[in-house]
Amino acid sequence: MADQHYNFLKRNKINLIQFVFGPFQENTYIIWEEGNQNAVAIDPGMSNSQEERIFLQALHDYQLKLTAIYNTHCHIDHILGVAFLQGQFHVPFYHHPLEENNIVRSEQMSTLWNIPFSAPIDKGNDLVEGTALEIGTEVLTTIFVPGHCTGHLAFIHHASSTILSGDVLFRESIGRTDLPGGSIEEIQMSIYRLYEFPDDYVVFSGHGPATTIGHEKKHNPFFPAP
Repeated sequence: MADQHYNFLKRNKINLIQFVFGPFQENTYIIWEEGNQNAVAIDPGMSNSQEERIFLQALHDYQLKLTAIYNTHCHIDHILGVAFLQGQFHVPFYHHPLEENNIVRSEQMSTLWNIPFSAPIDKGNDLVEGTALEIGTEVLTTIFVPGHCTGHLAFIHHASSTILSGDVLFRESIGRTDLPGGSIEEIQMSIYRLYEFPDDYVVFSGHGPATTIGHEKKHNPFFPAP
């Protein structure tokens, strides 16, 4: 693992691997329960064969079995790797039903930007507010946080004080609201909803470094704590 191209992060009861993939520098995650080799992918954004090999190498390094794909949302940079993983592992792909339009737009954007893209193969059940995502015996709680797009979700693991925020909240920044389905009013409400979690909750975003709820309440220039 000396030449690994990813970050391994140990949290309470779960482990995470974080990759930075694609022309958009998107954060892709693998999550699994400590002591259980069944893993899930969050927002797979591998955009070429080298990045696909890096992802597969990480699974091999930790002897993991991929069982599902969960997406915070379905902009092209977050779903570039879905079809590849489904072809390799025959796993279901879960997202909010309002994100179907973004999958269609992704096919259009791939042509416009000359980015290779294959549409997802199989879709699992819809993810909505309150859906419990099982990772072994651990659970990610799903909350609805629109504003960056219409069907955006965040995933919370309370035992490790972990939030996977997608593109809603970044370190000292916020997600774009000028894309189809974006809304500055909705993203403000979503971010203030995230601010209801304790200050020590760590936010793993869709782009850029991790942060904490407490840091963003004090230092986010767009939406400090109300």
